[in-house]
Amino acid sequence: MQTDLYETDYFAWTQEQAERLRRMSGDNRIDAAHLAEEVEDLGRSEFYAAARFVELILQHFLKIEVSSGLSDPVRHWRKEIRAFRRRLHQRLTPTLRRKLLDSLQERYETAVDDADRSLDPAVPDLARRVPACCPYTFEQVLDSDWHPAPAAERG
Repeated sequence: MQTDLYETDYFAWTQEQAERLRRMSGDNRIDAAHLAEEVEDLGRSEFYAAARFVELILQHFLKIEVSSGLSDPVRHWRKEIRAFRRRLHQRLTPTLRRKLLDSLQERYETAVDDADRSLDPAVPDLARRVPACCPYTFEQVLDSDWHPAPAAERG
């Protein structure tokens, strides 16, 4: 039932409705092609918003990991991670979850670049200091109780 999908997986609903609009024929009063594009774009916007929260969470994981363990910045980054996770959970649908999981490496690469640009110049070239492949699982991104340890705590 379409109403159920709308309620449980908005992203999947937008993509399905866009495809159905494209296949519609016989009613010349509706601009099905453009309407389908707009509906599909609504879904893409949801994906990009959720993807950005994943990138911000990963960016903050990286900042924590390379930090000297100073309590104020780490505490601040953990607070921001909690807020990003709440916002991500509000948007997350089964289909978005799968798409985000499939694109975790891409999200990580963006996070490395963003973290590198935002860190103090005293922490040069972050990309060389962190793994090329995402060391975090999607479950860790979503887990409200998990954070990486600062470098100073790892020894």
